[in-house]
Amino acid sequence: MRTIRPNQLGFVHLALIVVLVLLVVVGFAGYRVVQNNNKTTADSSTEKAVPSKIESKNDIQAASKALDSDQQDSAMDPSQLDSDLNDLL
Repeated sequence: MRTIRPNQLGFVHLALIVVLVLLVVVGFAGYRVVQNNNKTTADSSTEKAVPSKIESKNDIQAASKALDSDQQDSAMDPSQLDSDLNDLL
């Protein structure tokens, strides 16, 4: 049986503290991700309502305004999209 020298007794405690700190860091990062995800979901619910059924000119204008206010990805490259679609076919 191995004997434990007195200067080795603190190593277990140090390892437990390191593991505990890592768990706290991962937990905090997960908490922040969930909070940011909830905030993004709440922000997206404030978008303009689009009529489910278009019955008048006002409904068309409301739908047009809602689509115009939607921010599309400005970095989208149409030629890259065509290339990707051609690769799939």
